Amino acid sequence: MEVVVADTTRICRYCGSGSVSVAQTPAPDGSITIVCARCKNSYVESPPPSSPPPQAVAPLKPQKTDAERNREADELLKEGLALADRKNFSQAVTMLRAAVDRSPSRVDILATLAGASSRANMQYEALAAWSKILEVEPENREALLKVGMLHLQRKRYDMGEAVLRKLIELDPGAEHAKLLLNIAKTQMQEDEKKAAPAQPEKARPSIILTIAGLIASADEKSKALASAWLVVPLVFVAIRFFAGPESAAAEWLLYAMLFYTVWLGVVVHEMGHGLAALWVGDDTALKSGRLTLNPLSHFSFIGSLVVPVIAWIGVGVAFGWAKSVPFDPLKMDRQPRGVAITAGAGPFASFAFSYLMFTAFMAFAVAHNGLYPDVYIRFTSDLSAPITAGGGDVSESFWFVALELCALGSVVNLLIAAFNLIPISPLDGGWLLKAAMPGLASKPLGVYGIAGVALIAVAAFFGFTAVVLYPAYVVAVFYHFVSGVAL
Repeated sequence: MEVVVADTTRICRYCGSGSVSVAQTPAPDGSITIVCARCKNSYVESPPPSSPPPQAVAPLKPQKTDAERNREADELLKEGLALADRKNFSQAVTMLRAAVDRSPSRVDILATLAGASSRANMQYEALAAWSKILEVEPENREALLKVGMLHLQRKRYDMGEAVLRKLIELDPGAEHAKLLLNIAKTQMQEDEKKAAPAQPEKARPSIILTIAGLIASADEKSKALASAWLVVPLVFVAIRFFAGPESAAAEWLLYAMLFYTVWLGVVVHEMGHGLAALWVGDDTALKSGRLTLNPLSHFSFIGSLVVPVIAWIGVGVAFGWAKSVPFDPLKMDRQPRGVAITAGAGPFASFAFSYLMFTAFMAFAVAHNGLYPDVYIRFTSDLSAPITAGGGDVSESFWFVALELCALGSVVNLLIAAFNLIPISPLDGGWLLKAAMPGLASKPLGVYGIAGVALIAVAAFFGFTAVVLYPAYVVAVFYHFVSGVAL
């Protein structure tokens, strides 16, 4: 029988009496039987749950002192500088960020981080570092300059201008800040122009109207000298009439006519360059007074007189040049198209003038052959053989000068055009090649240009002119064919 004992610490759950007794020995599950002496009720009470064992609490980590954190920051700064010296800027930035975490207010570490970030092309990181310096030292002049510059690079013009003006207030002699403000102002204007709607392209002036305007605006001296181109052929007619076809002066007259056509062709060639440059927006030749038929404006003492005479006497080849028409590529509308048009306009003008002279020759030849069928004229490209014209003394002089000048002009201008198309600097062909391949051709043409001109002279001396000037020979063959068919 189970033994129970009184327990005055418990209260009966039925009657509330404290006269209860409990079993002395608990059941295997730990429960006990309680019997009330007053109400005689009994019940089983389970044991209270056992409390878990106390958990071990980790001790708090002691906080580092400022001295320790600065010491760690110094070590990280040293490693970051070493990485930057080895050009490992990205790794240096990572190391310096850790140093900033240890000591966020160290200006030297922040400045080093900003410099490494810039070298690593991490401009936003650099801007953040310089801005942090301004939080620590609001009047740090280097940080003000760098922050202003970085804002301007990001096109944050208002923010950059405000920072730079603050720097100028602190240091009125801050020239770098003033220069940056001027650059920012210019850049803002350019951005506004780009953002503005595109203006319609201006209509280019007509070449014919331009030439008419140049003639109308020329001074009296230039008009008088330009009119010499019309007067000189009349002088040739007079010389031919008084000297006669069989006189010794006839050969010198042919040389004079050849010089006349060469010089006229050179002037037309240079005028072509100047008018083309004006058409693409460059008025340099116009302002320098070179858009004129005044022969003296294009005369070069060395290239137009000394060199041709020496070349003719020495190697038997007439070689020379006129005063080049100046042009400024920066004034032209588009590059390299503007340079290409200007360079190609000279040979084009020479080819066009050659065809004009050939057309005039054909017109004169048709009229001459109709009047004097017994002295039949066809086109000739032989510059040394004078043309035999019919008629009396006066008429023969006129027909000889007219036909000879037209024939010489046709051939001479072909040679001028073909020679200038040779792709060697400083000839027009060299400029065209530079425009077509600006990166590849500029340096070789500049180095070997003079040697190329010498090579051309040597080729002409040894009879290889057909190779060098083949475009002129092709067109001359065409002239002979047309003349043979039409006359």
